[in-house]
Amino acid sequence: LDAGTYSSGESSITLKEMAKFPFVVASMDIAVGSKDKIARMVITDGDRVYLYRITPERVLEPEWTYRGDTRARVFSVQLAELSDDGVPYVVVNRYSQIPAILVNSLILATKDKKAAVAVENVSEILLAVDASGDGVKKVLWAQSFVENGFFKQGDATRVRLQNGRLVPDGRVRVP
Repeated sequence: LDAGTYSSGESSITLKEMAKFPFVVASMDIAVGSKDKIARMVITDGDRVYLYRITPERVLEPEWTYRGDTRARVFSVQLAELSDDGVPYVVVNRYSQIPAILVNSLILATKDKKAAVAVENVSEILLAVDASGDGVKKVLWAQSFVENGFFKQGDATRVRLQNGRLVPDGRVRVP
């Protein structure tokens, strides 16, 4: 970028390279836990999902890596707090060209310092939302996949995590 085109405060921002990855990052998200105040970063290369902690020294510490079904490619990952305990979940959306699969989303959690599937085989696109404006994504929307246009125009369904399942919790009007 040309000088001054990134930000008006660009010259006062000290940028530091934290990591280099030997793959193209297809999607990533960064969030700070509301309870533990730990910054985390989730990234994907389309096949694997990697969860890192960001230390105060700005070092990435791996928490876990998840590799799921190779018939579908990950196209988005998001960090969200889907329970009242402040535990971060990873919302993963995957797409497959196989007509019987198409969208196959899932939600990952951490159990015994490893990735654990909290919900799987969701045939809708999941979107974590900060509905209250406090900076933490705590609400989850689900929207049907449409082959022509990808997203269905109009309504989505607000869902919540309950006993290892996603339960509908009302309609959401989406622009």
